[in-house]
Amino acid sequence: MQQAKDGLAAAQKELATAQSERDRVISERSQAEQAVRKLASDRDGATSAVEALQRKQADAQAQLATLTETLATRNKEMAALEDRLGTTRQELAAAQAKLAEARQQLSDQPPAMTIHPGPSQPQAPAVAPKTE
Repeated sequence: MQQAKDGLAAAQKELATAQSERDRVISERSQAEQAVRKLASDRDGATSAVEALQRKQADAQAQLATLTETLATRNKEMAALEDRLGTTRQELAAAQAKLAEARQQLSDQPPAMTIHPGPSQPQAPAVAPKTE
């Protein structure tokens, strides 16, 4: 009888240990499942963030392409304006050279004889300008 009681006590002790172990395993499993759910949620969030960033990147690349085209157009316009400016500067230099030549010709001419008119006569220009 004592042996049976001792066997029963040992069996109950083993059963309690097994139940305790089972509860621990169930708890660990529950924690593991919760961790898996959190990781899956984090993964889904990261996937959504990556997709949003990819959309933003595609938009930015499209904007960059548009801006690059606009810049190329502006550069062509700027080159045309620089050509016009160069031509205008050449024309201005030619006009200034002609003006300097005309001034030189005027300064090289001998002074004209002037007749002092009376008070009733208006004074006429002494030299008529040359026409080219």
